[in-house]
Formats: sequence, structure tokens, C-alpha cells
Amino acid sequence: MSISTGKQVAINKWEKAKQQVKGRDEEAQSLNNYLISKSYQNQTYQKEAELLNRGFIITAELLRDAYDKAESIKERSLFDVFTEHNKEHR
Repeated sequence: MSISTGKQVAINKWEKAKQQVKGRDEEAQSLNNYLISKSYQNQTYQKEAELLNRGFIITAELLRDAYDKAESIKERSLFDVFTEHNKEHR
């Protein structure tokens, strides 16, 4: 499972084992700092809290979808989310 940060990096610059950008240039440092920033972590916790307040059972997929489809999740029931998930994974 993955969550998009909206940031992009060339595949040959990605260190999969460390989950960070290779190199010490300004771009690599900036992206790596973003990935470990408290702001990004706080956004994740905030999304989780929002979903819990709406009665959702938190899963990695649901949290990912909260980033990818934030508006549509706010307006759909848990049943609708699971139905869509099941259709996508058949």
C-alpha cells in the first residue's frame, strides 16, 4: 500500500529500502525533509481522527483513500466505501 504525497521523483533516484530520495542535492534533501516532517505526520493523524469521528474503522487503504479522494469519502457511508473497494479489487 502507498499514499501519495503529491511529490514526484525519478524512479532511479528513489531508495526503496530507506523510503527516501537518493542524493544530497537540494531537491533530495527537501523531499526527504518533507517525508519526515511533523507537518506530514500531523496531516496523517488529522485524517485518521476525522475518519474515526465519522465512525469509520481505520485501515491503511481507507487512510490512503482519505488522501486520494478526500471529498468523496466525507460524503459517503462506510458501506459505500467498501462496496467501491470490492468492485475495484475483483
